[in-house]
Amino acid sequence: MGMLLALLSQLALAHNPLAIVHPKLIGGPVFRASDYPIEAERHLWSGTVVADLTINPRGRVDGCKIVQTSGHKVLDDTTCSILVDRARFQPARDQNGNAVEDVMRTPEVPWKVIP
Repeated sequence: MGMLLALLSQLALAHNPLAIVHPKLIGGPVFRASDYPIEAERHLWSGTVVADLTINPRGRVDGCKIVQTSGHKVLDDTTCSILVDRARFQPARDQNGNAVEDVMRTPEVPWKVIP
């Protein structure tokens, strides 16, 4: 079965009022078609996930909180796992140019099995 996954290309909704420059994703696509969980594929589960990511001053994802669930725990958990493992950012910066923690909301991440 073919699968269609969104490529995380931009983030929005900054939460740190001290950050004047917000995190920017570094590199190419974060998700791959091969990431689709076998259990979800077997059951033809699909859905859309949105998460808030805590980006540390080193540009790594330290936390992932689901704010819109796909309706399937395995898809939600896989989304966070991939983002924590693979996503890298130029960190947020304060007015003095120091790297600071920030929270960013992902765009919608659609998971859909295409038969």
